[in-house]
Amino acid sequence: MFLTTQLAHGAWLYWDTNNTTSGLGTTAGTWATGTTTTMRTVAPADGRTMIDGTLATTTAITTTTSDTLSFGTLNLALSGGATTVTVSGTQSIGNITFGLAQTNAMTLTGGTINFAAAGTIYSLAPSTTQTISSVISGAGTSLTTGGQGTIQLTNANTYTGTTIVTSGGTLIIGNGATGSLNGTTGTAPRSSLAVAP
Repeated sequence: MFLTTQLAHGAWLYWDTNNTTSGLGTTAGTWATGTTTTMRTVAPADGRTMIDGTLATTTAITTTTSDTLSFGTLNLALSGGATTVTVSGTQSIGNITFGLAQTNAMTLTGGTINFAAAGTIYSLAPSTTQTISSVISGAGTSLTTGGQGTIQLTNANTYTGTTIVTSGGTLIIGNGATGSLNGTTGTAPRSSLAVAP
């Protein structure tokens, strides 16, 4: 994975609804505190190249603002078509990545995602829109989005820092009825920011 923004250092976690068998399973599930069934950890050197789905964890995982959560990888995708991940309560994270192979559209919905002071959301699959309808929060959080895909934020987000679109990415704010940002915005060359009509 080639990201231009420095990621927070912590655990690199993978969404995996069948984490005891090969592959990543389906997308649908609940992101909750202390989960053992929908996430797993692997060493970053393994995870950034290829994972085979057999490295399971039995340790309860609670994400922090130092962690990165990946939905799909460079060459493995979650199955099940366009599906939903439900965010339970408030979950903290430093970075979210939708992998290059993750061409199925996903929606993260419900609850609040509390980002680190310098959070990132990357969608690497071209021609795919990944939607976050959960509230995005963070005291002073600056959010960078990017990748070849599209990210759509559809809730009234409460973080107050700058929002930057980079790496050729597209960020859509709203869905025609809801969605907002606080703070300032900016775009890098070949990147775009749009407000849904």
